[in-house]
Amino acid sequence: MADKYQVDHLHRTLVKMLEEDWPTTLEAWDENEKYLYDLQSDMPEPFLDGITPEPCAAIRLAMRCHVPSILPAAFYHLVRLSPAYSRRVANSCYEGLSLEDEELFRTYLEDGGRTAELELLAPEDFLCLIRGKEALKKYFDRMSTGSIKGLDDAHKADGCRKSCSYVSANTAPRGLKARLLDDFDLLNVVKQSSPSSGKKGRPGYCPIYTQWVTQEREEIWDNLPVFFQLETKPETDED
Repeated sequence: MADKYQVDHLHRTLVKMLEEDWPTTLEAWDENEKYLYDLQSDMPEPFLDGITPEPCAAIRLAMRCHVPSILPAAFYHLVRLSPAYSRRVANSCYEGLSLEDEELFRTYLEDGGRTAELELLAPEDFLCLIRGKEALKKYFDRMSTGSIKGLDDAHKADGCRKSCSYVSANTAPRGLKARLLDDFDLLNVVKQSSPSSGKKGRPGYCPIYTQWVTQEREEIWDNLPVFFQLETKPETDED
């Protein structure tokens, strides 16, 4: 009985530590992102990538130790990374790279780029990753043609002034899509789609658009387990 209690205690400790790195709520995710952004601003070297958690190792650990709660955040972070940059190559001081490729890699890291060890993933993990990326693309397409049009209608009904940060249903989707192609981070793309939309009192502040941004980001976050086809409920001990 004592041994079981110790194992359960260790597991709860492990879960708590992992969830600090891979949040289970959008609010905690945003707090982590802000912390890392501020940290990167004051850290030319060592690069941010070298002191941040690696998602593939987290995914494998979560699968083996039954910590499904961290999987949505870990997979979401992984899907926004470029597969061209490997954590193993970075840790080996760019071994095997030409001088030109090493310079590109270092520039990527200097700009706050993050890496992953894709070699750690199991085949079923890759399936989750591929499905999640496709699902996020489809969600964006629906968002562009559906909810943004409704947002435009709301502006017309409300008589929102022309100086507000939201322009029209025709320009908003194009701006979002351009950002998404450059940075496959849908949560951040939606958040940054209008820099002043969430700052009351600032020129261009728009309460309608601010509400839309909040709702869309919450819906994206809540649907991550569905997008990546993940089981997020921990296994129960029936003994």
